[in-house]
Amino acid sequence: MIIDTHVHFSDSPGFAERHAQECARLDIGKVCLLGGTWDGRGIVGGILDAMRQYPSLYLGFGMLRLGQDHADAVSAFKDAGFTGLKCIRPASRYDDKAYYPLYERAEKLGLPILFHLGIVARSPRDRYLDVNNDRMRPVHLDTIARAFPDLTIIGAHFGNPWSDEAAMIARWNPNIFFDMSGSILKYRPPEFFKQLLWWGGDNP
Repeated sequence: MIIDTHVHFSDSPGFAERHAQECARLDIGKVCLLGGTWDGRGIVGGILDAMRQYPSLYLGFGMLRLGQDHADAVSAFKDAGFTGLKCIRPASRYDDKAYYPLYERAEKLGLPILFHLGIVARSPRDRYLDVNNDRMRPVHLDTIARAFPDLTIIGAHFGNPWSDEAAMIARWNPNIFFDMSGSILKYRPPEFFKQLLWWGGDNP
């Protein structure tokens, strides 16, 4: 089965229907659909409708806002039927201990967390959001993986452009995985990944 681990939900009319048709054409069996936020009372966003419309296709990953959300947001996503969580544009580094209660709750509830890594696209709201790409370097996931060994961690975009960091922490942390979404496969040849992922056999 093909599983697409990185698709952003869109509130544009008919998105779920069009996307589900494309998944059927490409023989994609499951999709980690990223979207929805917690407002303190419930989950906001049309992603819930898409999850209900295509329950066998979509695995909801709720948008966990580090620096804003309480650990109760993690429980709210779980109760609403979400399979995992997505983090991006944190207020401080991903391994800031202020976020540990959220990671601990996700670990306890069995919710994997997908972290955006590397350079993030520009937005007119960048100044308001205080975007800092250094806070989203792969190496920060290493700290989290060691502190929460039962938490499944997914790093997006193979850490682009810090793929060397991503490869090294993948080698030593069995609870860290990476997706290859984004532009990295467009400008990096297969030999690049072979060089970074050089270990094998019985090595860690």
